[in-house]
Amino acid sequence: MFKELLYNDEQLFIFLNSLGNDSWDSFWLIITDKLTFIPLYAILLFLIYRKLGIKSLLIIVVIVAIMITFTDQITNLFKYILIKRPRPCREDHLQEVTTYSTALSQIKKICTDCGFSFDTNTGTLSSGDCGCNG
Repeated sequence: MFKELLYNDEQLFIFLNSLGNDSWDSFWLIITDKLTFIPLYAILLFLIYRKLGIKSLLIIVVIVAIMITFTDQITNLFKYILIKRPRPCREDHLQEVTTYSTALSQIKKICTDCGFSFDTNTGTLSSGDCGCNG
């Protein structure tokens, strides 16, 4: 049953990965970049400050920071300690396929570095830094 689950997961990854095309790669790299939405966050902080004041703003910032830290650490616990699942670019049977093709049996990599999780050309599986650097 576990092998079937892994096989289905791998097939789903290959299917989702094959949906994109080269013209969207730069768009998804920008959207999933960690720094892209800093201006939006700054505007939101300013609007919260104007509407609710400094005390409420500080409370909201602390609560959001705690939530981000908690979710990041829980994710890292599962990703690096409990599951330890390598990215498909580290799987021997998937490394042999040619990249940059839209065939269903091939994986498109837009990064050269590979660690845990997935490289992808869609925003649904990207980790914010195009899946690179761990």
